[in-house]
Amino acid sequence: MTPGTAPGAGSLPSPNWPPAGVTALAIDLPGHGDDPGPMGDLHGDAAHVSSVLDSLDGPVVLAGHAYGGAVITEAAATRPSPTWSI
Repeated sequence: MTPGTAPGAGSLPSPNWPPAGVTALAIDLPGHGDDPGPMGDLHGDAAHVSSVLDSLDGPVVLAGHAYGGAVITEAAATRPSPTWSI
């Protein structure tokens, strides 16, 4: 889950999400949340998401809200993977 940039956007959608048996990972973009790095642009943020996903095993479903949606779309378009879906 890649949130948007608004305050509180890093929260998961609801207390009942994710469903049982599903692992959720909220990725802090550079300069947001707990990431101390400088803020980046769309392409840098997409590269960051891709690098995090490259470290994971198994299939991945990308979800993003607002700006996070643009980031995951860019990540999927520039580094397609048979284990990623949006």
